[in-house]
Amino acid sequence: MDTYKVIEQIKELKALISPSDCYMGIKALSKYSNLSERKLRELIHHPLYPMPSYKIDGSIRVRKSEFDIWLKKFKSLPQKSPNIDSLIDDVMKDFQKA
Repeated sequence: MDTYKVIEQIKELKALISPSDCYMGIKALSKYSNLSERKLRELIHHPLYPMPSYKIDGSIRVRKSEFDIWLKKFKSLPQKSPNIDSLIDDVMKDFQKA
């Protein structure tokens, strides 16, 4: 294996292990976020909320803290299940009025 590739893999692993606010490559970010590299590349060009990234000599880097903040834009709130008894009461009231 090429020494350069080994060094890059070590850097990506360090980015995953390090609790600091680091810059991650697409591979490390893919492991961190559990999203595919392809999906992450698409998200950089998201029409409404492009993922913050830095491109240096063709290499894409994403700051961990910026990614975490950006990701919160997509948080979905849990759906509240309807109270069945309340729904039945409402329907019965409407039915009795008719």
